[in-house]
Amino acid sequence: SFAFRCTLLRDVAYAGLTEPQRRDIHGRIGAWISRSPIDAAEAAHHLSLGPHPERAIGFWLAAARSAVADGDLAAARAGLDRALPVALGGPDEFAVRLERLGVFVRCSDVPATRGEAEAAAALLGRPDLPDTVRARAELSYWLGAIDQWEGLYAESRAAFAAAAAGFESLGDRGAFSRARAMEAVQVCTGRLGDARGLADEAILAAGTDLPARARALHTRYYVAGYADKPAVAS
Repeated sequence: SFAFRCTLLRDVAYAGLTEPQRRDIHGRIGAWISRSPIDAAEAAHHLSLGPHPERAIGFWLAAARSAVADGDLAAARAGLDRALPVALGGPDEFAVRLERLGVFVRCSDVPATRGEAEAAAALLGRPDLPDTVRARAELSYWLGAIDQWEGLYAESRAAFAAAAAGFESLGDRGAFSRARAMEAVQVCTGRLGDARGLADEAILAAGTDLPARARALHTRYYVAGYADKPAVAS
């Protein structure tokens, strides 16, 4: 990437620009970076300061997912915090809120998670929300995680089951396996019944999706421990 060798030189040059000039330059830099194999967060930063900040939203989302994959939840949260004000009222608001919700769950930030879930749920009736079935399934998944935190295992099971049904209708076997495995955990932990069938279903659905299969197999061993019977890694 390009940078000033001296921060003082950068600050003096920046101070000499008018606000419209700054927006124009940031917009052009962001547009150039977005066409190059460079960090999405860098493109998002410049586009958000340019004349069309809404163009930064997709890059903030990509940057957040990359940061989560790298384990940098603080960076993911910071980027999404910048994306939300731009996304408010637009077609990308739900996607930003859903991504924030996932980060908050991973951070174990209970108050922020509950508030974000409520805000996301309030958007589900909007006609401009794309792929409503997936939106509802993803939201149900995170609601299941929240209920699990609070020890509401029956409610959590119902939420994960709803998520699994949504993903199954979309033919998304990896996401279905993920939701079914979490449903099995709730049944097992909450002593709601025999979870082995659910765990086996998660394994079969995962197929060759290695992350989903690893999660499902881990769940099967967890369930087997509760059932006091040997696990079957099929």
